Amino acid sequence: MSDKLFLNTGRSSFGFSRFQTFAQCPRKYAYDYISKEKVIYPFSKSLEKGSMVHIGLAHHYLDSNNYLNPQQAIKKYSSELIHGTEEEITECTDKSLIAIEQYIENYKEDKFEILHVEKEFEYYVAPARKMTQRVDLIYRDLETEEVVFCDHKTTSRYSESIKDNYRMSGQFIGYTMIAKQHFGISNPRILLNVIVLTKQIRFYRHFLQMSQNAIINYPKMICHIFNLMDNYSDTVDEYPMIITEFSCNGKYGKCPHFDKCST
Repeated sequence: MSDKLFLNTGRSSFGFSRFQTFAQCPRKYAYDYISKEKVIYPFSKSLEKGSMVHIGLAHHYLDSNNYLNPQQAIKKYSSELIHGTEEEITECTDKSLIAIEQYIENYKEDKFEILHVEKEFEYYVAPARKMTQRVDLIYRDLETEEVVFCDHKTTSRYSESIKDNYRMSGQFIGYTMIAKQHFGISNPRILLNVIVLTKQIRFYRHFLQMSQNAIINYPKMICHIFNLMDNYSDTVDEYPMIITEFSCNGKYGKCPHFDKCST
């Protein structure tokens, strides 16, 4: 048994996904974050492959003297999954291992100084309104000396429009606030590191041009959601349901609380 470390980070402690969930449906937020009941999400091959690739990439960029290598980390993660059939887990593991192997080969000429891997930062949208966010990778480009904030995205469908889709992303706007408050960088370089998990695995990297209007309005949005959250207690039933086909069904299928809400 290796005595090297394994990093499986999960969500940040008070991150943007919490606010995004509340905006989507306050009842879902209550089930996910307030209820003492453990939330069990159905097995999704897309999500698990994404998790495995993220873990593999984290261990690729972490110090190999202290951490498991990417292949060991993916196998450890997959061996501890409690949902999904053996066949499904094997399919996800095999695809992720191939993707990581090809990624390392494809980007073997990278000239990076790694600054942070999967580090959670705190930042403020207002004096008394603190959030957290985890950044997949922060590195210094040794050719340009620029600090780059990198996020890994896996997908089975790719188009060039992905660059525009994320210009209004709260996650990446959070990166701009981390850059300013922790690094003193007002206009950070944000890299979308895309791994396309189709039969022929492909890789794309895009620097994002974030919407300045979205950056200006982001703190207002977060403070508004904070204020709405303050109106409710720890009783799940107080949180209203948002009953639409978009809230109750998403791109990965039914909301995990669909049956509770529909009975």
